[in-house]
Amino acid sequence: MRNAALLFTTFLFACGAQEMSDPPRVARDGGPGGERDAGSTLTADAGVTPDAGVANALCPPSGPFGSQEGQTIPDVTLPDCEGNPHRLQDLCGKQATWLYTLAGWCPYCIRFAGSANAIYQRYEGEDFGAFVIITQDPAGRRADAAYCARARDQYGLDDIPVLYDDGSFGALGIAVNHVHLVLGEGARVEHRVQYRDDTFEAEIDRLLGR
Repeated sequence: MRNAALLFTTFLFACGAQEMSDPPRVARDGGPGGERDAGSTLTADAGVTPDAGVANALCPPSGPFGSQEGQTIPDVTLPDCEGNPHRLQDLCGKQATWLYTLAGWCPYCIRFAGSANAIYQRYEGEDFGAFVIITQDPAGRRADAAYCARARDQYGLDDIPVLYDDGSFGALGIAVNHVHLVLGEGARVEHRVQYRDDTFEAEIDRLLGR
């Protein structure tokens, strides 16, 4: 009996010492013992780096809107040759975006078009976007899906995305033929030139930090 009482006293003393030496575990996310519940979100003081998928601070883009250098490109959506819509402002998170307008009656466009795909491939894997926008057919009529596909195949535009004017192009405020428009982050117009092919690539390189 005496031995049992002694053992019980020793047990109580050991438990009390353990409670004094071990600080309580505080749950950071409401889970037991500090473990994070599967559906919980870590708080800002938990030392977790924000997810890389956080949206670019410059998206959605803000004005003033226009197509002059220093302005933000207007909110225009154009279809590709298969009819899928592409909103130009959705490229606001790219470091550099190149837009090129092509009309089927324009000799400058016809000479240049064959090199557009190679230029696009040059920036493959970088934070870069591009569209060739086919505005008119050889007769000067507004382009349609059929001519879009025909011109894409004719000029070997196999990789660069190709769009056409469904009537929305006019809101961009640029000429229908042989315009190079280079955008930076936030879909801001950084460079605009027509009938010249010797400056826009240098601007793309600058924006990409090459």
